[in-house]
Amino acid sequence: MAIECDLAYLFMKWNRVELMATRDPNEADEEAWETEWRKILGVAPRLDKVSSLLTGKPFDLFLSQDRRLLQSLHTCCPASTAVASPKEFFIKELFHKRNKVVHFGEINLQKADAEMCLRLATTLTQILRAMDAESCRALDAKHSSR
Repeated sequence: MAIECDLAYLFMKWNRVELMATRDPNEADEEAWETEWRKILGVAPRLDKVSSLLTGKPFDLFLSQDRRLLQSLHTCCPASTAVASPKEFFIKELFHKRNKVVHFGEINLQKADAEMCLRLATTLTQILRAMDAESCRALDAKHSSR
């Protein structure tokens, strides 16, 4: 749930920042962003939407171009090296397991499953922080060139 909240927060934050270049956002702007966010169904499109908004690249492309972050994923979860899409790995190993617990009441997952989910959520949080930082650097560069 924290990852989903973080994705929504970053989406709202950077829409607000972009609009502030021309004017102050108002309640109608925020309602429009909320509506847009709700229409993005599923984690995969949300990961790509936030990644594109913050970095100009879909999630997997951003991650493939940052070896440090990709290595962090591979270190925490060696099975991720066997998949072509880190985004799909996060969805299968983190969000699908979360859905089993939250939506289907499955409570027979083991401690190892919980530990892996925590590692994945921590790694995904680091990736989102790196995207946010990249947006900040781009904004700083834009302002310093004026």
